Amino acid sequence: MIPVVFRTPRSLCALNVCAVGFAIAAMTTAAFMLSGPSRHWGWPVIVGIPTVIAGSLWAALLRRRETVGKNTPVGWVLSIPLAAFNGGLACALLCASTGTPQPAAFVGGVVLGMTFGAIIWVPALAVVLLLFGLPLAWARRLAARGLAGEERGEIVIGITCAIFAAAAIALCALAPNASLDEGSLLFHALAVLAAACGIAAAFIARDREARRRRFVARVEADEVPGLRVETRDEGKMLLRVQPHLDTYRRPPQTDQELYALDDEGRALRALQ
Repeated sequence: MIPVVFRTPRSLCALNVCAVGFAIAAMTTAAFMLSGPSRHWGWPVIVGIPTVIAGSLWAALLRRRETVGKNTPVGWVLSIPLAAFNGGLACALLCASTGTPQPAAFVGGVVLGMTFGAIIWVPALAVVLLLFGLPLAWARRLAARGLAGEERGEIVIGITCAIFAAAAIALCALAPNASLDEGSLLFHALAVLAAACGIAAAFIARDREARRRRFVARVEADEVPGLRVETRDEGKMLLRVQPHLDTYRRPPQTDQELYALDDEGRALRALQ
């Protein structure tokens, strides 16, 4: 059994995936509300909801280990079709909301948004890749270094989303005719959810690393039965102590290597 403190909680990943989706949606909605005072109430629905879906899916795909070619994560490759889907769905909602909703208007809006709408979603994609893609890429590189790096990456993502959520609220305050109508309340809900998910993920990641370091310290002090920390030429290792029974019915068992540790007791990589 792997010690609980070495397991990656699913809630941590889910929180930051949601944080990214909500933060991108909040920033995008704020930009539309600032540049287009008309239909102020509709932008959080027309732009925000599709962006939450596309942004969250993009963040989840960037966590996948699959690559296209040798080193290109699949999430980066799929960012273009996801941005086109986002633009198409937003344009479809805009077209359907201008009059009586009809299937033809919705489908036509999807096609229009994915093609001619590229004049909007291509620059928007470039901004998203700059503001969110760089922190996500940094977090991915940190995660490749082991569990300690993975947690630092989660902290980076969580704090980044919280900062951009606050920036989106600040931008919304500059929008002409800003008021607390239904659309503005939905926008603020997106921003607050982004900040809440990001901050929660950062605290969980920080607490997880601290608890694991305390656990390793207890193992080094011989307070955890069945485990020990051993220093070798290649560095520290967490070992599971196996019973050494030298009988003809049961051969002696060797200690099981679980994790490689750094000098401060942070987990670098799993050995099993």
